[in-house]
Amino acid sequence: RPRLYPNPTNQATTLMFDNSENENCTLRLCNTQGQLVRTITDITTEKVEIERENLTSGLYFFQLRTERQVIATGKLIIE
Repeated sequence: RPRLYPNPTNQATTLMFDNSENENCTLRLCNTQGQLVRTITDITTEKVEIERENLTSGLYFFQLRTERQVIATGKLIIE
């Protein structure tokens, strides 16, 4: 089960997930309209930091996947 902390956040958040085989993962972050707003590639550890940067306040949905399957999904709230 993925863990996102802190959530809600106003700066950065860390997603922790099971990747014991160190597979190459990609994180996709979409807004509530379903538009892709950020992609983070080449994640081979068991955590990834998501920086706020230019994201506006609101609700976002994330999907973390390997080449074969989706391994985590969830919601991120930026204050």
